[in-house]
Amino acid sequence: MEKNIKFEEFGEHVSEVRCLHLHDQYLYSGSFDCKIIKWEIETKKKCWTFTSSSYVFYLQVHSNLLYLANSSLQALDINTGKVVKTFESNLSEYIYGFKIIEDRIYRVGGDRLLKEFDIVSNQFLREAKFDSPLWSIEIYGTRIFVGASSNFIIEYDLDTFEKVHTYQLQSSGVWGLAQFSNKLYIGASSKIYKLDLTKNSKEVISWKNQDGTIVGFQIYDGILFSGDEHSEIYAWDLSTEKNLYSFKNVSSCWCVSSNSTFLFSGSTDHKIRKWEISSLFYHLSYIEDFKNFYKRQELCDTKYYTSDGTISFHKLIVKARLNCDFEKLRECLSNKTTKIVNQFLKWIYTGKSKDEVLIQDILKELSIEKFDELNQVEGLRKSLSNLYNENSTKDFIIIAQNQRVYVHKEILHARSDLFRGMFLSVNDSTNQVNDYSNKSVKTIQAFVYFLYHDQFNPKLMTKRVRKELQDAVDFYQLNPQSVLPNELQKFQKK
Repeated sequence: MEKNIKFEEFGEHVSEVRCLHLHDQYLYSGSFDCKIIKWEIETKKKCWTFTSSSYVFYLQVHSNLLYLANSSLQALDINTGKVVKTFESNLSEYIYGFKIIEDRIYRVGGDRLLKEFDIVSNQFLREAKFDSPLWSIEIYGTRIFVGASSNFIIEYDLDTFEKVHTYQLQSSGVWGLAQFSNKLYIGASSKIYKLDLTKNSKEVISWKNQDGTIVGFQIYDGILFSGDEHSEIYAWDLSTEKNLYSFKNVSSCWCVSSNSTFLFSGSTDHKIRKWEISSLFYHLSYIEDFKNFYKRQELCDTKYYTSDGTISFHKLIVKARLNCDFEKLRECLSNKTTKIVNQFLKWIYTGKSKDEVLIQDILKELSIEKFDELNQVEGLRKSLSNLYNENSTKDFIIIAQNQRVYVHKEILHARSDLFRGMFLSVNDSTNQVNDYSNKSVKTIQAFVYFLYHDQFNPKLMTKRVRKELQDAVDFYQLNPQSVLPNELQKFQKK
């Protein structure tokens, strides 16, 4: 990880930038100058400007519409910036945030109300009231969490809209709510809290501290970006709970929005800042390799019937991830649609799902209670790393310096395009290949270890091995975003 991530700045707002939203190749910014601007990410060119009636607090794209919250709740056409829907307008109190789930939008505001609308008919459906202004909202399954200006988070039942529980914090002003992997993360004053959503826990745990009041708050692929009024943005790795990097934002940070390439921040000095952050997301190449392995459907050796079709997968991968009875798995998946089974299998291959509640429900049917251990990149890496020690199931041999290195064909196929091309073009019943790279057997062993673990075994990293692995990404045709060079650099420094 480089020590100094530089930024570019741009913008035409004449007041503080209060909200940002990244969608595809565009960035949408909302400001206290009452304007919303659509920008091209790469060129930073302005596409259009919409002038609203008041300060803009929240933006989100859904189904080609840009929804906005200020003293109104409206939706704009993302191509023209013209109003196409109005749910509420000219309110005496601001709307501070909302969440969209399928065809419903749930908003919170200074009027102390949580309201639900149908986004197809634009009709108001229900509301619930609290005794202080509501600043933030997050939804997890059938649970709605609302952050208040006071030191409370209120949980409502999505089905009944009744209050379930009120959580009290040590600090007030809950601007940030975001959930990831069965945890709810909360930004209030200068503290970050977390709540375990799987154990019906009523205890909110104080997790991290920052120097200033936290306002910008977003989770993207396991990294929490939290910006504060002391001009700092922290990048927290939620799997290791470590701070990956601290960005110096020049002025107070009001909002953040990111993808795996860029982080954007909005500030009180009216500027938008763009940071190149791909170095924070090298772990995504591991997920992408196995996602593509499943998507391509190459080397699949197992086919199951669903309620409306069939679906294929690699038994080795599924067994490594679930370690379950396959007859029970067949029975469980047979009464589900192909769409649902496909969602479940994608999670098996990547550790990631937009519907974690669905995944947990299927795991419960299979009597598997270790969702947290299996979830996200850490769960995927742990499951597949365990395969490394399963010598009895390894079905391919790399011969280097007249010595044999055993490996699973599926791992080679998923992670190296060199081996993938070989498997697709050559029908070799001996299931072995001679290595002609002139690399030592220890280098091949270190490389194979890396394919499973996405990191190196320190015991294998001699000076020669480090040198011979310098060209590994190109030679073995690995994912261009592979973490290998970064992992190798750790040993070069030693």
